[in-house]
Amino acid sequence: MNEQMHGLVTGSVQHITKTLNTLTKVSPMDAAVKATAALHCLQGQPGQEQRRLALLSAGKAALEAMAK
Repeated sequence: MNEQMHGLVTGSVQHITKTLNTLTKVSPMDAAVKATAALHCLQGQPGQEQRRLALLSAGKAALEAMAK
């Protein structure tokens, strides 16, 4: 797992949001893929609800940016 993905899985909600918002501006497809991959890594882990919500929200924003 590269450093960016590690940050998306283990970072704070603010870090996740900032990273994916920045990535969405550069490459919405990459942001959507990374959000999905990080969600997969957190699947089934208790106590990760806030991170999962941040990833879902940022992933949705990336998909909406792709649709424009």
